[in-house]
Amino acid sequence: MRRRTLIPLILLTAPALIAASRPADIAFRIKMIDPGYNETAAVADLNRDGKPDIISGDSWYEAPLWTKHHLRDIDYANGYIDNFSDLILDVDNDGWPDIIQCSYFAHKIIWLKNPGKSGGPWKETVIDDSGPTEFAFLVDLNNDGKANEILPNTTAPTSR
Repeated sequence: MRRRTLIPLILLTAPALIAASRPADIAFRIKMIDPGYNETAAVADLNRDGKPDIISGDSWYEAPLWTKHHLRDIDYANGYIDNFSDLILDVDNDGWPDIIQCSYFAHKIIWLKNPGKSGGPWKETVIDDSGPTEFAFLVDLNNDGKANEILPNTTAPTSR
């Protein structure tokens, strides 16, 4: 008889013990980094200093003070900054994270080569210009265990 009363007691007290062991909430502070119009962002250690930087549209923001660095000029069209994906990939395998961006109105997918230690401008190379791209993902299409292929979402047929 004692065994039957012990099980309900354990079931009733278990949730209270779990709730009591919850850690304190993590404190967050809100900091405006840029009041611009960008829709997309990514996080990567662009300068390889061990701190995660933020990439968004025409700029990247260096941690921890979020110092703004220019990447490229991007057109503003129809109420949008024409950049709909910021993807991080070391395209040329030089050890520095590069950026892939997709535009809808300019119909381009581009690669921005990280200038590395030398600094300077990010060289822009067009990967594809066949149509509008709403967004894209890095995926593992060839099943090699690495998400190195771009899967774009194009929203209109091309005229080519």
